[in-house]
Amino acid sequence: MPEQSDETCTSDQDVVVPCVKDAGDLTRNGVIWRLVIFAILLAFAIKPIWWSPGGDAVIYLDVAQSLWQTGQLEAFGSKAIFNQVGVAFFFAPAFAFADRPFLMLSVMQWAAAVGIMILCYRWLRKELNRDHSMLMTWLILLNTSFWIYYLRFLSETWCCVLLFTLALMYQELVNAIKQGRYRSAWLWCIASLPVMVWAALTRNICTFMVGGLAVVLLRLYWQQRMGRILLHGMAMVLLVSLVGGVTAGGWLLYQQKQTDATSQVSESYLEFAERALSENAQQSRSVVKVVTDSIHRRTTTLGRAVVPGMFRTYPEDGQWLHPLTFVNVIVTILAICGFLRLARSSLDVYVWMTPFYVVLLLVLPYGAGTRLLLPVMPVVWLSLYELFKERSWQKNAIMVLLVLHLIITVGRVVSMYPHELQRHQEWPIIDTLAQSVDQIDPQRQATWAYLGMDSDYVSMLSFSRNRLIVPFNPESQAQYIVVVGDTQRPQNYQWIQSVENYHLLELKTQ
Repeated sequence: MPEQSDETCTSDQDVVVPCVKDAGDLTRNGVIWRLVIFAILLAFAIKPIWWSPGGDAVIYLDVAQSLWQTGQLEAFGSKAIFNQVGVAFFFAPAFAFADRPFLMLSVMQWAAAVGIMILCYRWLRKELNRDHSMLMTWLILLNTSFWIYYLRFLSETWCCVLLFTLALMYQELVNAIKQGRYRSAWLWCIASLPVMVWAALTRNICTFMVGGLAVVLLRLYWQQRMGRILLHGMAMVLLVSLVGGVTAGGWLLYQQKQTDATSQVSESYLEFAERALSENAQQSRSVVKVVTDSIHRRTTTLGRAVVPGMFRTYPEDGQWLHPLTFVNVIVTILAICGFLRLARSSLDVYVWMTPFYVVLLLVLPYGAGTRLLLPVMPVVWLSLYELFKERSWQKNAIMVLLVLHLIITVGRVVSMYPHELQRHQEWPIIDTLAQSVDQIDPQRQATWAYLGMDSDYVSMLSFSRNRLIVPFNPESQAQYIVVVGDTQRPQNYQWIQSVENYHLLELKTQ
């Protein structure tokens, strides 16, 4: 790689304000053409079907539909909403076009991905030249762990858009303070508040950006020993943390209040977190066991996201002797070493937010796939880059990684598409089933459960009629059950009717 200079360009003619220029680097037009081509590649995700509707997607879409049609924050007719709803505000306008606006929703997801591309590139340009910034941006986005969630109507992509926007805004704030332009710094601070509110409603983790801002401003004060930096900086941190904290905490309290007022859901988000964190104590596991399992879980997550081909091939929790665990540990050690080198001289808010986020990941007692790692993947890749930036073979290594990730991602997506299309074609059967459910319970007062039914089809049924259908629990005694095929039926339920391979059962009266 050519020797880098510290030349700074303040021209607004570039896509970004570059910090590093190299001889033989890409031209501005070259960057623009590559961004356009990449945006076209991302557009291959635009689709008229609901991709993997299970999980949280059905909740986000139901809240979005309620927002657009009634102006109310409701999920399945209830104000008790388990998830955060920030992403529902992004999705809501799609329901102006149809009741099932999957094509428009995928266009919105594409717009979010293009936003991530531009924001990532701009953030990377502070450290890398145009050529390497572009390659690293592609490496971040042409990755199976990104595409799996990009194809679904979840909050991951929009969380990243808001988080990266905050990262760039706070970096401008820091730059203004470094140059003594306190009025500009305050303008950036105030301008970031609406973004922080939206981000906190989308994912609580976005508030961790305040921790990164505080660390950077304290380091800046330590370097320059100017009282004004400390005074203005801490005032800004206090304001931003207050807004973010009140938003995140207020939403959690609202959830708790609505949950207490209804019987349609079993627990609020706070109750879920408390239960999840208490599981370790209930299982009588030692502190050492809890910590080592958590470390193993996160090293596995990192390996799945970084190493080509390991997204679907990985050791289970606690399998330290698994051969792939060795690979994951090596990748984790390299990422940590690179991060320490990167952070040593960095005054980047996003970089210094990452340690706070990693602590949270170590505390959480569940994996959640690679989705929790997506918000900090640019820092992960830049840390690995930092460790090998002096090597002559670095660019070739990036190219090889990029090609491998691209091949695996394309293969994975193409192999899944027929299954997703087949499931989408089941809508007529789901609609007929939903009509039968409406005939049995027209007032929507009864409790419904399912047994032996694929969670994606359950989501389609719930979304079709705005109903909450929960997994069957013998202790809860749901009034009605949807049973699939030859699934063994509970003894205290009687058959009502069937729709194709689905059977509707009713709880026997005493």
